[in-house]
Amino acid sequence: MRREPPFGTVGGISSGQSFEPKPMNVRAAREFVADALDEQGFDGDKEIVLLLASELVTNAVRHAATPFEITVDVEPDRVKVAVIDGDPGHGPRVRHPGPDDTNGRGLLLVDQLSAVWGSDRTGSGKAVWFTLASAANVG
Repeated sequence: MRREPPFGTVGGISSGQSFEPKPMNVRAAREFVADALDEQGFDGDKEIVLLLASELVTNAVRHAATPFEITVDVEPDRVKVAVIDGDPGHGPRVRHPGPDDTNGRGLLLVDQLSAVWGSDRTGSGKAVWFTLASAANVG
């Protein structure tokens, strides 16, 4: 797990929404993130953000099985997406599945495609998050 300094809020815009732990809400959460990125003017790779957000939400639905919140914070140089659930007992763990395994690749994708990612305990659970640079900071 790669770590970064705390994500600042100065100059940023934040959006958040809560969902029930149902498979259909993976799509709903992804649509929420897409709308938040558009509303906040994110100019980075939106498809990567949506893929990684979907992976974190899928993990929350499958493993935490508690209501969850997803937040999207856009700053001039990056975006941070966090999924907060009510299960403090099962922290994220990167797996290395074999070619015949049908799952276990979500956090591997997050690890490989994000700038940084991590998890933090919250009062009643955990937040799993990632950041990705905007177009201005790529290259």
